[in-house]
Amino acid sequence: MKRAFCTVLAIASWVQLMAQNAPFTIVRPADGSKVRETVRIDVPKYSVPSGGYFGVFVNGKFIEATMPRNYDAKGRFYTYNLDTKKLQIPDGPTKIELALYVDFKDQPRIIDRSSVQVTVANHSSISIPPSGLQLRYRFNKGTAAVYDIVEHVEVSDVPVGAKAGAHGSILEQYDEKLRVMYAVDNVFPGGDGLIRQQAVSPRGRDFFYAVLEGQSFPRRFTDDDIAPSYARLREDGREVFGAIPIATPFDGVGGVSTTNLYLNIPLPTLPQNPVHPGSNWPSNFQVPNVDLNIATELKSLVKPVSARGEFVRLEWEQGHPCAVLRNSIAEGSTTAHQQMSEDIWFALDMRQIFRWKRTIEITETGAPAGAGNQGNAGNNRGGNRGTGNGGGRGNRGFKRPGTGDDGGGDTVLQDDADDEGPGRVRRNPRGNSSGSGTRPPTGGQNRGEQRTGAAIPAGQARKVTLTLEMTLER
Repeated sequence: MKRAFCTVLAIASWVQLMAQNAPFTIVRPADGSKVRETVRIDVPKYSVPSGGYFGVFVNGKFIEATMPRNYDAKGRFYTYNLDTKKLQIPDGPTKIELALYVDFKDQPRIIDRSSVQVTVANHSSISIPPSGLQLRYRFNKGTAAVYDIVEHVEVSDVPVGAKAGAHGSILEQYDEKLRVMYAVDNVFPGGDGLIRQQAVSPRGRDFFYAVLEGQSFPRRFTDDDIAPSYARLREDGREVFGAIPIATPFDGVGGVSTTNLYLNIPLPTLPQNPVHPGSNWPSNFQVPNVDLNIATELKSLVKPVSARGEFVRLEWEQGHPCAVLRNSIAEGSTTAHQQMSEDIWFALDMRQIFRWKRTIEITETGAPAGAGNQGNAGNNRGGNRGTGNGGGRGNRGFKRPGTGDDGGGDTVLQDDADDEGPGRVRRNPRGNSSGSGTRPPTGGQNRGEQRTGAAIPAGQARKVTLTLEMTLER
């Protein structure tokens, strides 16, 4: 009885101390407010005793316990960021509650609570006309959009029959970052835009590094090494023509530069007709299709690959109302399955791509037919072609990694006369300039190891996953 009485006094002292400083209450967001995406929650700093921590609840469901670490700019409030999209909190009335805990006798005790009632509006607050949305790019002469690219590559063994997205024993993986710029150099009558595309160095630098085919280590590229490619695009993103500029040196003999770095990541196309959430249409992937051997004859930089388009949903993305579109394609056989999908966040207020995520998965069971060795496991971060008989015909432009003809993929191209002679196209993990396929990489950074296509364990499948995500810089 005495011990229980002491416990009550100890807890009462905490409450009394808190009352002397500031009440524990959520001051942001306001009760009854409308919220979306990441919601910042503020409580007075001096309402939390030393050693106190929060329990976060949404609609009565416990989310997590967290120590108060973050402050507002003036240091008056503890802040907590609640990501309503990541937590998949549905639109509508939502109760956000914080419970204040202290530990006593190694046991957590709630000494106070505060809650607000808000309305989550990640999707429902975006209006759409009855006739549907006519999605079109807006090309303004003299403007430029720069995107951060993050690429993740993973090679793993998974059980045969595993669902898409499954992860198994990881053999190789790596990440790579890049920046790309799309500049509008001209606008034609009718709304077509002349788009200049090129790699750009990281902010504050005039150089970057890239690992290209046939090289074991990254190569340094300066801004002077970067060359543009050009395409005239319709407002729906479809190409009218594309070209690589011709250099004309003092001797008067024109041609494509043999030392510059070219980048070719075509923008996604948009549906031709007005659409609503749930609509679907015949779409395509914009697959790079460039051969520097015949660069002076090029009239196109892409080869469309048929796909299924879908209007997935409307949602806010980093403060922008977006239409989320998806293109997808999948084909397979008894020994291999290939699928590619891309999610596109098209910002309705800016009329441009805000975010774009493409995922390619190739899963193969048994020994790769006719593949021979799949090449060095990462000299080029893309794997050299196999030395066997090519591995057969690709499905709808897909090719098994390391075999057969080169595929398309998003492309970094370089023509290096000093190394391999004029006309030799190099590639990074985003693919190659030639062929109609989508060729994901097969290897990671060079470690000197070798990997053969026949080393797939019994009952397992080898899966290569390439994820390429682009986000508009703000």
